[in-house]
Amino acid sequence: MLHFFWLGLSHFFKAGRFIRKRNLLFFYILPLVFNVIAFYFLFDWLAVQINLLVSLLEQKLNISQLKISKTGHQSINILSKILSFLTKIIVFYFSYTIVKYIILALLSPWFGYISEKTAEIISDKAYPFRLMKIFSDAKRGILLSMRNLIAEIFFTLFFLITSLLFPPFAPFAIILNVYISSYYFGFAMYDYVYERQSLSILESLNQANKDKGALLGLGFCMFLCQLIPVIGITIANANGAVAASLHKGQNT
Repeated sequence: MLHFFWLGLSHFFKAGRFIRKRNLLFFYILPLVFNVIAFYFLFDWLAVQINLLVSLLEQKLNISQLKISKTGHQSINILSKILSFLTKIIVFYFSYTIVKYIILALLSPWFGYISEKTAEIISDKAYPFRLMKIFSDAKRGILLSMRNLIAEIFFTLFFLITSLLFPPFAPFAIILNVYISSYYFGFAMYDYVYERQSLSILESLNQANKDKGALLGLGFCMFLCQLIPVIGITIANANGAVAASLHKGQNT
């Protein structure tokens, strides 16, 4: 599995070279536009939500009316700041995850096109344009994105709650969360190849388990890349679609 993990990693970087060498930089344009718009509204929405949460937290604590010592006030102030900081991180993370999957769903026909175009170049096989395929890609992309979103949020909440109840578990929770996020990110890109092979979603899930090592390698690169706001996730998505086709195309 480790061999395939490194294979997934290597194809992510090969995808970048492939895009530059073939003058396919337009692959990045549509994702970039969507990401700029999404992040603009995301941060605008986040600013409002975070302020509401912090204000609610301060009202609940009502520090100014508590009859405690000066040291007690200092301790509660520190606790309040920590909770405020953690609240911002949690709200940002879940909002970021939701937006990530919304973009994957809305742009599924575009990423399907990128995957197909890559397959045409490396195989010299032309795929005829079909209008119905665009709608099919959109429907499949939405269904798969919603499934992956629900699964990732479920696991993230489970790890978060477990870490709060049992703090020593926190480091493992972070590792497991990266694993889950990488898997679903990689799976989203490989599914464009599976769809082209006429696999159903259930069959794709079974095939994804067989390709798990490569999925994780590709998804891990995408996970790290998306930590760079806007530009990172733009590169991650386009390179991911190309990388999956390069890998599967060279193994068929």
